[in-house]
Amino acid sequence: MSAHHGAEQETTMTTLIEIDREIDREIDETEIGWLLTKRAAAVRAMDADYLVARHAPGSTGFDITPARDGRHHAVTDAAALRDWFRTFEDSLDYSVHNLSIVVGDDVAFAHSLDHFTATPFGARRAQVWLHVTMGLRRIGGCWLITHEHRSLATPPE
Repeated sequence: MSAHHGAEQETTMTTLIEIDREIDREIDETEIGWLLTKRAAAVRAMDADYLVARHAPGSTGFDITPARDGRHHAVTDAAALRDWFRTFEDSLDYSVHNLSIVVGDDVAFAHSLDHFTATPFGARRAQVWLHVTMGLRRIGGCWLITHEHRSLATPPE
């Protein structure tokens, strides 16, 4: 084998490895996008069990309302989530916009602008736009949410 042929073969292998990495990254982005799409559907369905199951144990959440312990919300507490869902008169509407996902080997971050509409008991129907940032980890081959942060956003024009 000539030195030239060996260099070509090495370049081809490097290119194939880079292509594999890019394909893996696109697959991971698609899986995370699908997870967040199903998560929005679970909010609309008020499915606390599904929402909790998509979080890793020990996950943290910072929401637009202060948590009882002053630090973070228990995003893995299905009973608390069901209690929150019961504060609304009727269906919830929840949609994800401008989703951006950055993926590493076993860690990813997602950011979106989410729209939430609901009718709290004794109040008029209200809507809010939220900036949502999530940290995710691949655990046991599955992407799980490990951290989420929500803050109020200005409605888009």
